[in-house]
Amino acid sequence: MCKEDWISFRSRTFQFEDFIIAWSDRLKAQGEHTALTAKIQKDIDKFQGVYPLLKYVRGEVLSAEHWHEMFRMLALPRGTTLEKLTFGDIVSVMDAILVNSQGLMELLSRAQGEVSIREALEVWGVGACFSLTGYKDSAQRELKLIKDWKDLVTQVGDNQCLLQSLKDSHYYKGFADKASLWETRLADLDKYLHHLNQIQRKWVYLEPIFGRGALPKEQARFKRVDSDFRTIMLDIEKDNRVLSLGNQPGLKQTLSTLLDQLGRCQKALNEFLEVWSGV
Repeated sequence: MCKEDWISFRSRTFQFEDFIIAWSDRLKAQGEHTALTAKIQKDIDKFQGVYPLLKYVRGEVLSAEHWHEMFRMLALPRGTTLEKLTFGDIVSVMDAILVNSQGLMELLSRAQGEVSIREALEVWGVGACFSLTGYKDSAQRELKLIKDWKDLVTQVGDNQCLLQSLKDSHYYKGFADKASLWETRLADLDKYLHHLNQIQRKWVYLEPIFGRGALPKEQARFKRVDSDFRTIMLDIEKDNRVLSLGNQPGLKQTLSTLLDQLGRCQKALNEFLEVWSGV
């Protein structure tokens, strides 16, 4: 039993419990008390005390960093690795497991929290995609536009709240670096989505007007905007994963410029309409 590797044996620790019960019953049946039986009984008592704590060192959810932390906590020999760890190694540090039970419990709790958050974000990141719908412009050319903006923005906001809630938890420290990366990624994505939503709405309103040649002095400006917007939407159509949006080079500046230029086109149109209404 002691020679079995821990990865394989950790799901069969009930065999260790069976071993403890068998020896305990054997000593009771023997009835004779000697120095040897006293020593065995002492070991059995220790085994019984440590058995419930083995759940804290099973380690299914532990990352490599967590394992190294646990090895240090239990004072396992330098160079110990999970791949070579045996049940005998675990038995040899029973005293350390008993002494550090609270620390092991906190380590497991932190690891479980990190895994839950990481899986939630990574599963969302892999599965979150833009919902696209067909659209025909003023020249009857087809392109894809984004729909269901509210759901998408809500998902990003929910994930930001999830990360924010982590900061008050006891396992945030071990996840801080990765959480910071996700925090930046989601903050950027939130900004990109709000800007792109505004841009799409303005483009849908203005394209039928400028696409038919209105306001000749503003045509060059709108054509540049139109070209850049279509490029972004084509990229999204090719890869509709939400997180891929942030991979488009120079996107932040492009969106800022598009908003500004569409605003100028809108202003020119409003001024034209004011003049026209006054005629």
